Amino acid sequence: MPESGRTILDSARRYGVAVLGWLVIVFGLVIGPLLLVPVGVAILAWEFPWARRMLRRVKLRLRYWWRQQRWKRGRRKSQIRKVK
Repeated sequence: MPESGRTILDSARRYGVAVLGWLVIVFGLVIGPLLLVPVGVAILAWEFPWARRMLRRVKLRLRYWWRQQRWKRGRRKSQIRKVK
């Protein structure tokens, strides 16, 4: 067993998750659909605390943006109704 207390299987899984996560992120940046980048970060979040924090921030910003869009859409609809 390695000195850090991890077994070889745990280390292999950790490296595998890291490689897969980074491959998905790079693929998303190269191909274009930026939706793959958060998926890659989510994969990395399984093993790395910094990725969990980053994913949490992205989720909060996305929720905030979504609420703003819904509020703007509702406001526009109410303005259109008043004009008619």
